[in-house]
Amino acid sequence: MMGRCLVRGLDAAEQGDAERLEQESALLDSLDGLTPRHVRMLSHIETHRGIANGELSRAVSAWDAFPDRTASELVSLGLVEDPNGYWGDGEDRSRFYNLSDFGALLLRAAQEVAFEDI
Repeated sequence: MMGRCLVRGLDAAEQGDAERLEQESALLDSLDGLTPRHVRMLSHIETHRGIANGELSRAVSAWDAFPDRTASELVSLGLVEDPNGYWGDGEDRSRFYNLSDFGALLLRAAQEVAFEDI
């Protein structure tokens, strides 16, 4: 994935495409620390818009005792939006997540790389 971003970034620089170069650079920055768990979560959020954190945690990494951890990491990278914040009170309190435009871009890039590896 990093190689893909680097090659596309170099191509963009060679063509003088500053916007695409910035986009590939941002993707490359966001890849630092990203794991398959993060990509699975992005993919699941894409197909389940507005999913609650508990359901998301169970679907992506049932072993994770901290359902917000992975999603919070994605929020901090700008890959996932938390437009609704917390809903509910007490134990019923949940967060709801959606993929950001940047997250969708990174997910498409990851899917391209995965398809090329087949």
